[in-house]
Amino acid sequence: MGMDSVYIVMDVEDHFGIHIRDEEGQSVRSVGDLVAIIQNHIRIAQAEPCLSLRAFFQLRVSVREAAHNDSLRIRPRDRVSHVLNVKERRALWAALPALLGSFPNGLRLSGASRLLAYLAFFISAYFIVKNLLVLGVEFFPLAMFVLSLPILLLIAVASRFRTSPPAGWATFGELTQHIVASIAATKLLDLKSEAEILAELRPIIAEALGIAPQTIELQSRFVEDLGMS
Repeated sequence: MGMDSVYIVMDVEDHFGIHIRDEEGQSVRSVGDLVAIIQNHIRIAQAEPCLSLRAFFQLRVSVREAAHNDSLRIRPRDRVSHVLNVKERRALWAALPALLGSFPNGLRLSGASRLLAYLAFFISAYFIVKNLLVLGVEFFPLAMFVLSLPILLLIAVASRFRTSPPAGWATFGELTQHIVASIAATKLLDLKSEAEILAELRPIIAEALGIAPQTIELQSRFVEDLGMS
């Protein structure tokens, strides 16, 4: 499946307050498969009211392992960057896929590092364009390759300075909610039947694929029947 599936998954996750694990997403072939995943998340949320507490305890174990401190105390409102140093943050982010069932949003550059990276990028781009104009069109492929090396090097170096949790992942409470969403739904918990879930799902799929909502049924296959690319 192509980018259409990515947009559908992102919209479904936002709409139902869930996080679709990698193994779940790989099993989706039809609309009914997706409805079943959503329904399972809703059922778990309805059956287990204390999921947030369980998820927080799981997260705390990973945080303590990252910090090598078995007695470290954290609160949901605590910011990750205030409690863990850079090395510990990276260790925690390396452990999150096991809790989420997929990769989290990656660490970002801090404000100062981001500004320096943008400045270095524009300076490199300026010299690339300037030298290409001097060399002429016949040397364009070779010049583009050689002069692009500084930008590739900049990207590689910048990745080592990604230390700040992204928006929505900054506090331990936010991380807990992502873990909960990977297990159970956090929205529309009153939905019970496949028909109710399908009614919520139809507009999302229809908008992403540019098709009529009434053509979407449980047995509809995304690629073969709905034309997903």
